[in-house]
Amino acid sequence: MIVIGGLFAPVYLFLLPPFDPQPKDVTFRERSKNFDIVGAVLSIASILCLVMAINFGNALYAWNSAPIIVLFVVSALSLVAFGVQQKFAWFTTKSERMFPCHLLLSKEANLLFVAAACCNAAGFLPIYYIPVYFQFSRGDDALKAAVRLLPLIIVLSATIMANGYLMSKLGYYQPWYLVGAALALAGNVLLCKLQCLPDHGWTADA
Repeated sequence: MIVIGGLFAPVYLFLLPPFDPQPKDVTFRERSKNFDIVGAVLSIASILCLVMAINFGNALYAWNSAPIIVLFVVSALSLVAFGVQQKFAWFTTKSERMFPCHLLLSKEANLLFVAAACCNAAGFLPIYYIPVYFQFSRGDDALKAAVRLLPLIIVLSATIMANGYLMSKLGYYQPWYLVGAALALAGNVLLCKLQCLPDHGWTADA
């Protein structure tokens, strides 16, 4: 069933209703005026340089090498330039800028951002590292490691869809963060306690 669902999953792209908030007679030039191109370039540059520095550091280059230092510096400068550009709405308007600066004054918005970032880290870091762990500890190839990841993907996908449906119906988001954070913490702690024995058996630390 999983294989059949994976084969026919692209069909859903044609079944999804089109979403275009602007009328169809709006030209591409008019659409581009409503897009913060400078803000997008600066934000992408900052994130990309930071990710490259973190991934290449201590792998291809030493942490104190010139390429890594330059990437960190460019990332910081791009972030500062992005903040200034968003503050004064250069090359854009305050209504069309990428990041609404007034949200920084909202305590609830900041807390939701931190909670969402933690949820994404707790959910997607295991998706990346569990296959790598199986490949190094069990000698699995990429396909076997992906198959071992399927239970996590299925449960995560089901809970995300249920969360989106029930949250829109009930109107509460605090319980989802509390219960989800508790379950994510327990699951990741249990993953950290697992060890692989020389005969490829599994045990858990006391």
